[in-house]
Amino acid sequence: MIEERLRGLKEYVDEAIEHIDLSSLHPLMEAPIRYMLKTGGKRLRPLICLLSAELVGGDRRRAVKPFLALELIHNGTLIHDDIIDEDLTRRGKPSIHIAYGVKRGILAGDILLSLGLRYASETGDPRVVRWLSETSSKMVQGVALQTHYRRRLTSEETYLEIAYLKSGSLFEASAALGALVGGGVEGEVEQLAAFGRDFGVAYQIRDDVHGILTGEEALNDLVNGDVTLPLIYALKSPWRRGRGSCSWRPMRGAPPWRRRR
Repeated sequence: MIEERLRGLKEYVDEAIEHIDLSSLHPLMEAPIRYMLKTGGKRLRPLICLLSAELVGGDRRRAVKPFLALELIHNGTLIHDDIIDEDLTRRGKPSIHIAYGVKRGILAGDILLSLGLRYASETGDPRVVRWLSETSSKMVQGVALQTHYRRRLTSEETYLEIAYLKSGSLFEASAALGALVGGGVEGEVEQLAAFGRDFGVAYQIRDDVHGILTGEEALNDLVNGDVTLPLIYALKSPWRRGRGSCSWRPMRGAPPWRRRR
């Protein structure tokens, strides 16, 4: 029952993305944009936006422009991430910079970010624009921190901060925007935003663990020099150090993704 409902919502999201108006784009840039949008994906952020709107009693149709903005911004950052990481594939297909070149790839990412803000502005709600503007800034800072700490052993707290900025912040915005356009009260928006933060960080950790189990993603992380939580735990483990006890100490204070906005 749940799977059928989620499948139906995903089809609703895919159809909306299929009908995004790209008529204002020159064919030179329209091609890579369509290519990226057709690579698919889980559409988790739009789904969370839709479900959050419904959860507070709103009409899911009001969440269409916000979730389009979220998905466009998400895909724009993915293009830039692939260029920075020099990843050859995305969702089983050649990355944009491989298919269309680095310069067109960078510009395609910029256009997707711009289109996302356009759809945010079309909601007529300045809170939506502000949320997405702040979230975009957080995501860029997350990439900057990840790049800064490459090939350096970081703390658990630093890893979680990067995971929040890069991943958790967009899930946070997805849930909060759904609640906002759905007519949720302030407390409901805050609670759903908190859920989005935790879900996003957990999703990043899950990806890291899945990468270890499958091998391929873990190898990419090692080649890029990205420190993941499983690697932090492995390097700190008593087995590696030859000790009988673990040297980890709990974090003091609230973790970064739990701090209030």
